[in-house]
Amino acid sequence: MESGRTGKRNFTEAFYENLTKGLEKDEALRQAKLDCLENRSGRMLAPQYWAGLVIMGDTAAIDLQQKSNIWLMLIFGILLVLLGAFYKRYT
Repeated sequence: MESGRTGKRNFTEAFYENLTKGLEKDEALRQAKLDCLENRSGRMLAPQYWAGLVIMGDTAAIDLQQKSNIWLMLIFGILLVLLGAFYKRYT
């Protein structure tokens, strides 16, 4: 038998998995709700477990890809070298 707490966690996991696939927030929630209805049985199918969860605000997809800061680090390194050279020259 599935508890409400376990069902809620699985629903949340499905929602975040859909977000990582690049779906918009409202579509990710819709897919998680449909998945919930397909994979649950008994009292866990009751709308009280899934219908109250809604998206408010911006529904655009979230970019969860790790962005590289290599250019920022390279520029910062060059600035440090130049600063060190100027400091050494004028002291």
